[in-house]
Amino acid sequence: MISEINEEAQLENDTDKYSFFLLNGFVSRIKYDGLIYYDACINEKCRKKVVEENQGYRCDKCQKLFATSKPTYMITAKITDFTDSIYVTFAREHGETLMSKYSTK
Repeated sequence: MISEINEEAQLENDTDKYSFFLLNGFVSRIKYDGLIYYDACINEKCRKKVVEENQGYRCDKCQKLFATSKPTYMITAKITDFTDSIYVTFAREHGETLMSKYSTK
């Protein structure tokens, strides 16, 4: 239950720690701050954020310039169950899965 996750998070009091939980809830809100994706490197082993330039997209990690980029989701959503709510981040494939469930055709 989300209330248990929130209690544990308050006890941990470590904001830099990642935690993973399995829960059963629903998306009650998708937080939109102007952008829910970023342009990422097309190299599957890298996938870091790229910078758009006149000739293409520059990846600082790969030290290469690419003609295209890969739009990559980074979505913050509010998940709710019958006990409470919590904000979580859906990155990359998880963001794609989330958006495919809520996209209109």
